[in-house]
Amino acid sequence: MKRRDTIVRYTAPERINHWIVAFCFVLAAVSGLGFLFPSFNWLMHILGTPQLARILHPFVGVVMFASFIIMFFRYCTTI
Repeated sequence: MKRRDTIVRYTAPERINHWIVAFCFVLAAVSGLGFLFPSFNWLMHILGTPQLARILHPFVGVVMFASFIIMFFRYCTTI
């Protein structure tokens, strides 16, 4: 069987950047919901302790913002 030619839609750095944003979004959402709504306090225990979630939340947000900026400029250069 011959190997078919494949068309690469997204490059490896674009895929890695996408998954970084997705992973950071999930972490920020899990910790943020736990902070905002007391009924979701159990979500913060997924990250370890509520104290650790409170420390990680802003750092995850900064990484996600930086990845969004990279995505935005990559998109602008392809237009």
